[in-house]
Amino acid sequence: MRLNSAAAPATVFDDKPLLNHSNQGEGKGEDDS
Repeated sequence: MRLNSAAAPATVFDDKPLLNHSNQGEGKGEDDS
């Protein structure tokens, strides 16, 4: 059960960065590289 709990947050973090990168990808571009 603990693995599931840790896996859930990991997915959310992965999804958030993707959206942020898409929006701030042009502004930053450093993380994208």
